[in-house]
Amino acid sequence: MLTEEEYKKHIDSIKNNEVPEVIFSVLSKVHKYLESIEDSMNEEKILKHGMFKLFFKQYNTVLFLSKGTKYVYKPDHNYLDIKSINILIRSIHELYLTHQYLSTNESFGDIDKNGETEFKHLAYKYSGEIDSKRTFNLYKDYKCKPDGYQQGYDAAIKRKNEIWKEITATTIYKKLPKKQKYKLKSGQWKIDLSKVLSWSDLLKYTPISRKYGIVEYHHLSQYAHMTYGSLVLEANHNYDIDGLLSHLYILASLFSISVVGSHGEVIDKEGFLTKRELSLVFEFLGMARNN
Repeated sequence: MLTEEEYKKHIDSIKNNEVPEVIFSVLSKVHKYLESIEDSMNEEKILKHGMFKLFFKQYNTVLFLSKGTKYVYKPDHNYLDIKSINILIRSIHELYLTHQYLSTNESFGDIDKNGETEFKHLAYKYSGEIDSKRTFNLYKDYKCKPDGYQQGYDAAIKRKNEIWKEITATTIYKKLPKKQKYKLKSGQWKIDLSKVLSWSDLLKYTPISRKYGIVEYHHLSQYAHMTYGSLVLEANHNYDIDGLLSHLYILASLFSISVVGSHGEVIDKEGFLTKRELSLVFEFLGMARNN
């Protein structure tokens, strides 16, 4: 058990330039744990494991970019790609929110608490097949269709119909308002009993304070969209790496806590992390709640 005295001692000892490596070590240990139990995972848990693996890769990519990038054919010239770093962190932010929504049973009241995560899993899969169908439809009148176009289209339709049949058999679907059933069938997967949820709405399934989460996502989105404001932000960035990556560390800490918890384990179990690592994770958890 981590005492308050130990927590303060470790937080005071960790320098800013050590933070990315300490959090990397946390993610590595979580990854190792998930790999060790992968054989016992069902389809729903395998999907969430895949989300964590993607999260870990993107975390590493952001760290790589934060070291500076060389021009391919001018290796003597390098730059810090602020826009791409923020776009990746935005993607990581959405990935974490997606995992949280799919892992909780707080969206549909008491209709079917035990079946809610499976219902959400099906809705998420169904949305993916809707997206596949739309992609194939774009090729409908295209002269140079991809190899296996018709087979791919037919397979997507078949999978979509099979998943929809599973969805309509669930207790939650049967008790959804008619409007929400329509939204679900159109491919909307971020829903509750009354509306389609925004990314900011998904913050309620996390420890992140709503005000902080909304501001941070808005800031990251400004970089993602090709607006005048995006160019101004890029041009006037102060190149403060610690500030640039602070939200990334918060997301990594929260994702680690959550993904371990979704498999019935706790991250502060004796020996899972070092007390130094645990102290930093709890520090970022506090920042997420109190910012």
